[in-house]
Amino acid sequence: AWSGLSYLSGSGGSGVTLEQVEDDLGTSFLVSGTGITLNYNDAGNTLTIGTSGVNVLSPTTISTSQNNYDPGSGDVLRLSASASGVNITGLVPRLEKIRLLINIGTTNNLTLVHESASSNSGNRFITPNGGNYIVAPTGSSTLFYDDTSLRWRVV
Repeated sequence: AWSGLSYLSGSGGSGVTLEQVEDDLGTSFLVSGTGITLNYNDAGNTLTIGTSGVNVLSPTTISTSQNNYDPGSGDVLRLSASASGVNITGLVPRLEKIRLLINIGTTNNLTLVHESASSNSGNRFITPNGGNYIVAPTGSSTLFYDDTSLRWRVV
């Protein structure tokens, strides 16, 4: 059931697919294609996501837990842990307000720690269920920086 969602064609974009996915955390949308821009508008919020010029970062493998982690500026973070028990307690905000974190490792989890005092308050994560959020090997998580709460929200 699509409620309040429409696709408007225009100039740009090809091979566009939009699929609604529901899980225990709520409803998400998977989008694929090229030259896509997503716009979401309601009375109090506007969210625009463009896929042109996506900056992908592949920092060095993480071997220990990270506080105030600053991998640099980019839209997609391709991370991996070389040991078990690697926690990320906070991420330094950049101009990118939305980031996709991908665990490219094949063995070890990456754990995003909920509201950890080990990182500065403006770098911390708020997770969906208020507990630590595990990004399994080959898994991913979308992060949104909320300028009101000054936290990264795991969505």
